[in-house]
Amino acid sequence: MYKRFAAVAFLACTSLPGFAAAPTKQPPPVRLSVTVDAARSIYHVQMQFSVQPGPLTLVYPKWIPGDHAPTGPIEEMAGLTFMANGKQLPWHRDLVKMYTFHLTVPQGIDTLDVSMDMVGMHNMDPQLVDMAWNSVLLYPAAKPVADYTYQANLKLPAGWRYATSLKATGHEGDLTHFAPVALDTLVDSPVMAGLYYRKVPLAESPRVTLNLFADSKALLDTLTDKQIDAYKKLVPQEYAMFASHHYEHYDFMMALSDHVGNGLEHHQSSEDGYGANYYSDPKRLLVGADLLTHEYTHSWN
Repeated sequence: MYKRFAAVAFLACTSLPGFAAAPTKQPPPVRLSVTVDAARSIYHVQMQFSVQPGPLTLVYPKWIPGDHAPTGPIEEMAGLTFMANGKQLPWHRDLVKMYTFHLTVPQGIDTLDVSMDMVGMHNMDPQLVDMAWNSVLLYPAAKPVADYTYQANLKLPAGWRYATSLKATGHEGDLTHFAPVALDTLVDSPVMAGLYYRKVPLAESPRVTLNLFADSKALLDTLTDKQIDAYKKLVPQEYAMFASHHYEHYDFMMALSDHVGNGLEHHQSSEDGYGANYYSDPKRLLVGADLLTHEYTHSWN
């Protein structure tokens, strides 16, 4: 009885000011660096993991948000390499779970460097890219994805601009550093980037922005002031419907392209695309008129 009472008393005391439990040491974020080689439709990927000696299993994402089948584009992976202390480590692909890779971390090693290329990516052309982070990373199989933190870096071709719901912490030329986030948040925060870009503010507090990317500069001007005014009305109408908002800021990411485009809602952004002439072709605009409203509304779900 005394031992039980002492244990309860201790737990009660640790919840009081001055008796906080010792914080659990979190591993450093996984460093993920991606270079966009748009001319050749390649992502050059480097990752750095904090590891412990012994068996290690890494996984390429198989089930992709917004898809309805296990369609992670692993067939586009090339040149997968694992390095530790400057030496290449042997690895093997699981014979049953084909998205899974196994290796053994040697004694005395606490950092693992991984490199790979993702080639022939379909949502990319020489002027524009719509990049899903899940297509350019591996993750350890030991814990749920939400328990891992990733610090992403993105290098774009010279002169390109980008949009994403991620928070940038610094820029070095064409290289952008983003704040660390949980892996599930990273996957839910795609990046659209391109040479031809137009930023259209729709609301200030919280910020809502329409980011236009196109295969030519002329396509950016096909969005009219009348259409912008209609989009600006969308934001208060959604607030009236839901009586709240779930985001700190929201970015529509629209691709005016016949080669790059998607339709997928995320927590603080959406990927949108309905062809290069979406705003200038009355028939196409009529058929796809609900594109942005659909993705915006579904982000509440």
